[in-house]
Order: sequence, then structure tokens, then C-alpha cells
Amino acid sequence: MPILTEVAEFIARQPLIPITAIGVTAILGWLYASGGTSHLRLPRRPRRPSVARVARDGDDGDDGDPTQLLDRSSVIDDLAAPLASSSTPVLRAPPEPAPRRPDRSGARSKRARRHPRDARGPLGAGMKLPPPRTELSDVRFHDVAGVGEAVEELAEIKEYLLDPDRFRALGAALPKGVLLVGPPGTGKTLLTKALAGEAGVPYQVVSAASLVEVYVGLGAARVHQVFEQARKAAPSIVFIDELDAIGRIRAQIGLGGQEERESTLNQLLVEMDGFDSIDGVLVVGATNRPDVLDPALLRPGRFDRRMVIDVPDREGRREILAVHSRNKPLAGEADLVAVARRTIGFTGADLANVMNEAALLTARHRHDRIGPAELDEAVERVIAGPERRSRVISEQERWVVAYHEGGHALASWALGRQDVHKVSIVSRGQSHGYTLALPTEDRILFSQSDLTNQLAVLLGGRAAEELVFGEPTTGAEDDLRRATRIAHKMVTDYGMSDRVGPVRVAPDPEATGGSTPALSGADVMADVDSEVRRLVREGHDEVRDIMRLNRDVLDELARRLLESETLAREQLEAILGPVPRAA
Repeated sequence: MPILTEVAEFIARQPLIPITAIGVTAILGWLYASGGTSHLRLPRRPRRPSVARVARDGDDGDDGDPTQLLDRSSVIDDLAAPLASSSTPVLRAPPEPAPRRPDRSGARSKRARRHPRDARGPLGAGMKLPPPRTELSDVRFHDVAGVGEAVEELAEIKEYLLDPDRFRALGAALPKGVLLVGPPGTGKTLLTKALAGEAGVPYQVVSAASLVEVYVGLGAARVHQVFEQARKAAPSIVFIDELDAIGRIRAQIGLGGQEERESTLNQLLVEMDGFDSIDGVLVVGATNRPDVLDPALLRPGRFDRRMVIDVPDREGRREILAVHSRNKPLAGEADLVAVARRTIGFTGADLANVMNEAALLTARHRHDRIGPAELDEAVERVIAGPERRSRVISEQERWVVAYHEGGHALASWALGRQDVHKVSIVSRGQSHGYTLALPTEDRILFSQSDLTNQLAVLLGGRAAEELVFGEPTTGAEDDLRRATRIAHKMVTDYGMSDRVGPVRVAPDPEATGGSTPALSGADVMADVDSEVRRLVREGHDEVRDIMRLNRDVLDELARRLLESETLAREQLEAILGPVPRAA
């Protein structure tokens, strides 16, 4: 009966009442026979006829009133005596459950309750934006090396941020934007942190890709929020990394997929052109694709300055290595100048990785100081990956790899302009072997003959396989890919083809958004393909003649590689000495 359940719940809430079947029955019987005043009220449930019938048939003469007032103390006194000797364990009342918090979500949707960020924001329900993160930098200009000219330019901006009144007295204004252009890993982000650290101003790092959202208008709201936060913290710096993600040239014909990106770009243009320089907000953008940026973004008044952060030269590499070796113990024979000479084309990030790899190798070998062996191995690990000596190949394949790498080394030596530092048939990364040939000096310009020689060197391994074994193998896959790319750039970008002419050919008219004039068309692309095949074929014929004329040297290289697996520069010079080198 429901009344029994309610009585049981009442008894269970009493801390020291023993609960037995007899006790519950006695309480139930006493309930209908007693009256009086109490603090306990048992309400009637009219929808349950059994309760109404029991109340109507009661013996108390109260005309079926279902509400009975009981004296709780008398109930306890009447039951305590007959049950005092009972051995039934005492049941303590359970704690009252914590009240549930009312659901005040109102009309919020289930999706808004699932995602905390989908609260009501500046764009309505489901569009709340996280606040931008403003930081202080502990990087200084002395932590940046290899980019001396860029540091000098940024030092002037630092002086303005520290003492703007001196510049305003002369009528000078803070540049609204500085565009850093350069390959990945050259230190664009590090330069911005150093500028913020030297000036002692907060900065925000914003990835341009994070500003492009699915919903149109959300990216623009993010841009507005970033600049609003920057104005509150002024003087401050806003660093936008990978600016080309939102700054690409706007399409002449509107496309659905570009609406959000163009909306974000328009908001960025408004923010940069809408606040005065006295606000003390400097925008620094970084990109490695300046050719695809919208002209409206590059005009004076938005990005006033453009700085090229290029790959460091030999002296710059030495300075970068010195910066990254400050907290690393070097052995006396470790020569950073020699490392800088071997790392032509390395960026600052690559050189930092070299020093870190050298430190890890030193710890693995349980040495106290970083020596030249660890530095050399670190350079090779960054170039080609770690060694895989556990990889087992057949004797026939070892011969093929030895002749393949020997062909690369022989071609590099015979064609000149490159020094062969090391040849190995030990697998590294995805390659079965490798030939480490580096230019004799830093160069920024390459002639047509230089690029033709590079084609021949890349095809030297395949030519050696064809000469010795009568057919090529799949080991030249990466060589063919790189050779084809060089030949294609010679024809399309450098105009080094008589048939196509000294013009630029765009393989994809949409690649640059129409910003750079270029030829395109079926007949032009057919000529390009023909010239690329001709250049690769001529390079292959040239290096095959070199292999045939120096077959004895090639055989000696392969034999020595099979014996020792790795040949250093001194050993290679002794073997390749009889081969004449091109001027």
C-alpha cells in the first residue's frame, strides 16, 4: 500500500529506531487508531482509490479525512518498550540528497548546452568567441642571429615604442604594419618576439588559418576582437602568422567557399586602416607567399614596410650555431665554422635542430661534451634521417646500391662545383644509401649550365645502373622527381628554353590569382612538356658518357663501398683523383 511506503520512509528518517516487520505493522495499526496533534502530516493522494478507501473506512469517525496529525514522540515511546530487547541492527537515516540545481537554460538548444563555447556572443547564439591571448616576451635581439639587417630595422621601431613623443615631435608616425617575407624556419616569429621583448610591450600571436571559420562573419568578429584587445593593451603588437591564409587575392567572381575568407580579409583591411598610429598598435605579418597577397593589403598605410628574411649565409649560420650552443658544452675540437661550411641552405630552425640532435647523441653515447663526431652525425640526420643498419638486403641489392651511389659521387666530382663529403650504402630514412655533395661556396645565382649539371648529377645513379646491370631499378625514383622539377622550372620560370622562349609559363592560371602575367594554353603546355623531356634526356646522355669513360673508377668506388659501407672525403679524393674535373 502507498501509505505503508510513506510510513517506512518516515521511520527510515529517524536516526535510532530499530526497523522490524513487527514494528512497521504496529505503527501501521496505531496510525488508524490514534489522533492528536503532531508534526507529521501524511497527505492523501486522490488519484489512488486504495488510499481513499482506507481513509473512508477508518474507525476514528472523522468522516474519511485522509489527513491524520500524529505525535511523533508518542509513537517512539510506544514502540521502544516491546522492541528494546530486539537484536535487530540499528538503521540510521541516510543523508538528505542535495537539491538539484534548476535548469535555467531557457530556450538554449541542446547543441549550445553540449558545446561551452557556443554561448551567446557578438554574432548571436552559438557564436561566442574566446578572448585573445596577450603575452609578454622574454626574447631579446641578442637571441636572434643571422638577420642583422632586419634587427636594425626593427630596432628603430623599438625606439618608437619606447619613446613615441620624440618621433611625434618630428612628425613621424609608427608604421601600421611590417611584413616579414621569407622561407619557413628563417626566424620571422622569433624576430617579432624579440621586438616585443625589447620594447617591453605585450603581443598577440594569431594564426591566420584560425581566423577562417565555417560560418560567414565569425572570422571577421575574431579579427575585430583581436584588434580591440590590442587597443586596450596599447602599445602592443599583433603578429599574424601565415598571412596568405586570409590575405590571398580576392576572386573577381564570388564563390561560395571564399565568402568567409574574403569577409575576414575585408575586416582586417578595415581594422588596419581604421585606427590611427597614435593607438600604438603595430601589426606584423609573416608569409612565404607574398606573390599571392591582395594588393589592398600591401599598400602603404597598411603594411608600410616589407623585410625579406632569407636563408643565412656562412657567417650567419655560424652566429646561429653559436646562439644555440650557449647552454651546450662543446668539446675543444668541435668546430662550428666547419659545421657552418657543411650546412649550406640550412635555415635557423634547421641549425637549431642540428645542435639539439648533437646534444641528444652525446647523451646517448654518455659523453660529457659535444664533439665533432656528434655534430657530423647530427647534420646527416637532419639531411637524410637516422641510420637504419638493422635493415637487411640481399648481396645483389648491395651491389646495385653501391654502383648507384658511386655514380652520383663520380658525376659530382667530374662536373665540378660540388665537393663530395661522404658516400654511404647504409640506409637512412627512406633512402637505401646517400651521397653528401655540397657546393664549394654560398651562391644565390645559378646559370643554365649549373642547372644542367645538377640534372646530370641526379641521373648519375640511374646511368651507372644501366651501364653495369643493363637496366635501371626503382632506386632512382626520387632522383627522377627532383630532376623533372628542375627541368620544369628551367622552362616555365627561368626562360631557359629556345623553343618556349624567355617568357614565364603558368602551369595553373589560378595559382597566383591572376596577379602575375603568364602564358598558358594547350600548345604552350605541349612545348613545355617537350622541352622538359629534352633537358632530362640530354643530362642523362651526358652523365652516361662520364660513367663509360671512367668505368674503372666506378668499379673501384663500388668495391670500396661494399667493404666499408661508408667513405669519407679523404678516401673519396684518393679514389676520384684521376678523374678530370670540369672548370
